[in-house]
Amino acid sequence: MRWLQKHPEIDKMVKFSMVGLFCATLDMLLFFFLVFVAFRGMKAEPYDLFGIFHYDGIGYFLAFLISTGSNYTLAFILNRKHTFRADANPALSAVLYFAMIIITVFSAAWIGVALMDWFQAKDMVRLGELIVKPLASIIPSLWVYPMNRFVIHRHKK
Repeated sequence: MRWLQKHPEIDKMVKFSMVGLFCATLDMLLFFFLVFVAFRGMKAEPYDLFGIFHYDGIGYFLAFLISTGSNYTLAFILNRKHTFRADANPALSAVLYFAMIIITVFSAAWIGVALMDWFQAKDMVRLGELIVKPLASIIPSLWVYPMNRFVIHRHKK
């Protein structure tokens, strides 16, 4: 732990990763609960969102929105307070975070729909149900840390 204290940037990355792992675990558990229990009967109902997403499965979409929204809300609070100990304007941070989330969620949703379409075309829906959410969540994570660290959770100068 002393080594991490001497390297504060690495310490922040480790804390951010731990918060991310914790929140992602809760996200996945909530998503699977919603898909396989709460919205079980809605997995085949079609939906059309803004003419962009055409997909058979409003249950998947609702589960995605609820679990992902919960994940990002909890991550914002934990990272602001624990990881970065930010003191910048919380309202501005929340607006910036929300903008990043919108881009991230729509990117993950688009990736998820594309992947699930592929699994459906290969007649591997059950496998897709298990791995699409984790895969679609990994790709946007590439920009989430830099945005949180250098744009959203800043310290006053």
